Amino acid sequence: MNILVINCGSSSLKFQLIDSETEKCIAKGLCERIGIEGSRITYTSDGGEKEQTGTAAESGALQRAL
Repeated sequence: MNILVINCGSSSLKFQLIDSETEKCIAKGLCERIGIEGSRITYTSDGGEKEQTGTAAESGALQRAL
């Protein structure tokens, strides 16, 4: 079973997807400065790390990244 952990703030969102059997982190991500100029999305999975900079809330970048 996989567990999704989410931590939301006023302008940020962090998440981790964890395999509960092995306790291994499958994926994790961070979206900072949501709706603010200079926002940034970082996403890491088994495929490596991806980063995107822009205005996340206005461009829909968070949806595309996930």
